[in-house]
Amino acid sequence: MTTTKAANAVRGVVCNCEKVHSPCIPGRDAGTCHHAIRSRVHSWAARLGVKPRSVRIRPMTRKWGSCSTAGNVTLAADLAGQPPGFQDFVVAHELLHLRVPNHGKLFKVLMTAYVPDWREHDLRRRTAIDKPRLLSGGNPQIPKGDGDAPVQAYIEAMPGWKRDVGCRLDALVARTVPDVRKGVRWNSPFYGMGDKSWFMCFHCFTKYVKVTFLRGASLRPLPPVGSKDKHTRYFHVHEGDEIDEELVAIWVRQASELPGWVP
Repeated sequence: MTTTKAANAVRGVVCNCEKVHSPCIPGRDAGTCHHAIRSRVHSWAARLGVKPRSVRIRPMTRKWGSCSTAGNVTLAADLAGQPPGFQDFVVAHELLHLRVPNHGKLFKVLMTAYVPDWREHDLRRRTAIDKPRLLSGGNPQIPKGDGDAPVQAYIEAMPGWKRDVGCRLDALVARTVPDVRKGVRWNSPFYGMGDKSWFMCFHCFTKYVKVTFLRGASLRPLPPVGSKDKHTRYFHVHEGDEIDEELVAIWVRQASELPGWVP
């Protein structure tokens, strides 16, 4: 957010959807942009069953949109230059505040119902605003989230040579298990099957990347590094190590077929 809660209360603002930059839209004049945004607003208002008191479209340097307590919706003119999915996220977000004036549980449930991937769009917006902080050992601090977006945000923030390791591991898992479920938990990318369980994750340490198989004791051949947990096994990737992708793919395939770990 770009203003304090107190300032928002004075101005009657329900929500400010902050943005990072304001790209130009080559070849499109203001009238065309405004028409495109208004058409999207009209469509979403009908879907959500809401009627904004007014819709303003104007240049905005720090926000993609806002909704006031009086029912006035304001959207950035350059929103029209963003991908359609992101436009839907912003428009639906602001219009939904005409039904739910906060970001509580009901708001999130409705956003998920109307824009299932809204968390990914919101995470991209938030992680682009603040560069992820590196914790002890150089591990990126990434908010808990589900889907590919938080995993990619983590990998992008991995320092130095570790980023390439993260990219290779992520691509290998996706290639080996096409229907894998991804998410970030405890500042680590997790990979799982079904709705709740996980079979693998990785984490940055100072001198290596630790790859964890949460049911690794059942894998053959056995991953080389043991754990205090009798079910878990690891392997470590140091700078300059060659990853045996064929072997790792065997472990990933086996792990994905086992009952996973449920937090």
